[in-house]
Amino acid sequence: LSAALSAPAVITDPLLEAGESASGRFTLTFRVKNLTDQPVDFAVTSTVLTDDWTEKGNQTYSLLTPLDITEQVTVSGPHKISIPASGERSVTLTLTLSPALRQQLSQVYTNGFFTEGYITLTDDTGSPIHATFLGYCGDWEAAPILDRVDFRDVMNACYDKEMGKEGALEALAPDMGYNLAYLCG
Repeated sequence: LSAALSAPAVITDPLLEAGESASGRFTLTFRVKNLTDQPVDFAVTSTVLTDDWTEKGNQTYSLLTPLDITEQVTVSGPHKISIPASGERSVTLTLTLSPALRQQLSQVYTNGFFTEGYITLTDDTGSPIHATFLGYCGDWEAAPILDRVDFRDVMNACYDKEMGKEGALEALAPDMGYNLAYLCG
């Protein structure tokens, strides 16, 4: 907390939404505000992550842990910035995942994958300030992430007196792979 309070500058909106990109190219724009009456210089670095995975048999599983892919991402934009005394500056960075990385991750995550990480600005004294970003490489709407029904549909069907339990199972398409008997208890 003391480091944050003594920082010479802030990133005014440190939560960056990179959106979705089938090409693996993400543009991040943020503003830096100098809180001092002296100019401040920063080195700009980034850390880029995605989900790590493992394979068991013929199945691939997300480990729900980060995999550092920074070395396979090209960052275009300033590597050093100067902010005038009590001034502000807009910074734009473009992150481009290498074709080999996109191909590798597309084989693991066939419907797309998250690209996330941190932008770090470090001043001459070594004090860092950070922004985080999150993007999706692929077509967000193509991934079958959401089931055809949600919990409200299950509950409504289970408690619909006219339909009964047998009608609820028929309406909820038991081929979904859920243990509907458990859900409808």
